[in-house]
Amino acid sequence: MAHPLFAARHKLEPFWLDDTPAPALGTPDPPGSADVAVVGSGYTGLTAALTLAREGRGVVVFDAEAAGHGCSSRNGGQCGGELKPGFDGLSARYGKARALAMYREARAALEYLAEVVERERIACRFARPGRFIGAHRPGHYETLARDFETLRREVGLDCHAVPRAEQHGEIGSDIYYGGGVIAGGHLLVGCSGSAAEFGHTIIDRNGPPCRCGNYGCLEALAGGWAIAQRAREAAEADPKAGAALLALVEDRRE
Repeated sequence: MAHPLFAARHKLEPFWLDDTPAPALGTPDPPGSADVAVVGSGYTGLTAALTLAREGRGVVVFDAEAAGHGCSSRNGGQCGGELKPGFDGLSARYGKARALAMYREARAALEYLAEVVERERIACRFARPGRFIGAHRPGHYETLARDFETLRREVGLDCHAVPRAEQHGEIGSDIYYGGGVIAGGHLLVGCSGSAAEFGHTIIDRNGPPCRCGNYGCLEALAGGWAIAQRAREAAEADPKAGAALLALVEDRRE
């Protein structure tokens, strides 16, 4: 029986998974040993596994569900360097110095995210078009404007307050009492499924280079592209044998 809180056609899975389904990874048996075991296959776990693997460690990622099953594939994909309860609230609780350090860390995390997306060529439509944060009450606007001025001065955040009389220059709504502007789902999977490859198991540390940047991964030894590459190299090294191999492939196609 449908719950009265939900519409008749509601669904519990994110709509964006219709266009970017989760990769089918199966449940391979774990290796007998590993240098590091990472528990959790969200953004944090996969990034940690990738970083360790790039340094030559044997890494295994464990998760009770499919990769990214939790909030990493279910949030709205928004990325920002802002924190709650805001600069005033953090300063009152932890002091100004620590509040500033938290904001600097948040900004550094956003820059790191952009770096990972670019370096790994993750086709996730990552963009930094800016953000408008609306104030729901007059008092909220005053706090926001004060916070933004401090963050602009102390952290170097490219931001400014927008009075209610000017907010139509940013959004087409009168619902807010002003606000502030901070200037400029596919993330987990990307277009090539790289996230599912982040925890490559190293079979031979002296083996051939892998597309993940490491050496001797299982995929570099037994993946489809690796087998095709070795066949191409063999054909170039021995044209006669290469011609026979191509003839065999053509026979199989027929």
